[in-house]
Amino acid sequence: MSQEELAVFNKLEGRFSETTISNFKRFFKRIKGIADDEKLDLRTDSKEVVKEVAEQFEKISTQRTMLKAMVNYFQLIGEGKRKHFFVYRDRVDDLTDEMEDTPKELTERQNKVDYQDFLENFIKFVDDNGFDLSEMGREILLFSFYILLPPRRLDYVEMVYETKFKNLDSKTNYLIEKPTSWTFVFNVFKTKKGFRQQRFKIENPILIKILENEEFTKGKRIYSKTKRSFQRDFKKVAKRFSGEELSIQDMRVLHSSDVFAEFADFIEKLKKDSDMMGHQISTKIKTYIRIKSVFEK
Repeated sequence: MSQEELAVFNKLEGRFSETTISNFKRFFKRIKGIADDEKLDLRTDSKEVVKEVAEQFEKISTQRTMLKAMVNYFQLIGEGKRKHFFVYRDRVDDLTDEMEDTPKELTERQNKVDYQDFLENFIKFVDDNGFDLSEMGREILLFSFYILLPPRRLDYVEMVYETKFKNLDSKTNYLIEKPTSWTFVFNVFKTKKGFRQQRFKIENPILIKILENEEFTKGKRIYSKTKRSFQRDFKKVAKRFSGEELSIQDMRVLHSSDVFAEFADFIEKLKKDSDMMGHQISTKIKTYIRIKSVFEK
């Protein structure tokens, strides 16, 4: 395995997180090892490579991520129209469909956490400290963004503090403080292609009080450590209030499962109807579900 081969994945910077790119490198290296052990060529023996991955890794999601690394690799080196590329890509598509058809359940770790108790523990902690977290480390502040608001990915870690909306760098995320409001401005995030930029005025009263007790430096990041450091710190903070070392992905799952629990039957009906019509749920929502016209009233 050459460093030149792994370096190909660096071209994905800006499109995927550092963690995802690192995983692609790791999985590519793993598949290359499997192919070498079985004396298979990644190009001419692509179908056999796919079979080996399926035999050695039971989880569908793991197979998908591993093969997605192959898809990205061959696309990046200009082999996106070759037969082996389509073998890997088609298998990724099949696995994606299989994952969508498989009912998703909470993991063992997630299932141990009562999300409402988790939230109440954190709010009590904040209240007991007079909404002042300024002496406890910025990881606690960032954690509050994830538990008091719908949790994003790692979009807050490199966020910069400003007091104006003018002359903002399009490659930076911002926390903007105005005399009577606080606003998140997201220019860099995973689904940027569909949104270009997102702005959210902070309306959670607890979070506003927390922010008012913090001191930020204009033009500087609100958190000084790396994304990897924050992910480690995040798990420690989560365990303090939930009893479990939860990741950001765990938080996203628990939040969504809690908020939309009452709509479970509707979501299942939406999925089945979408399957019958041959499109994704997002297509149904964007294209086919429409609000009744005012002319019908």
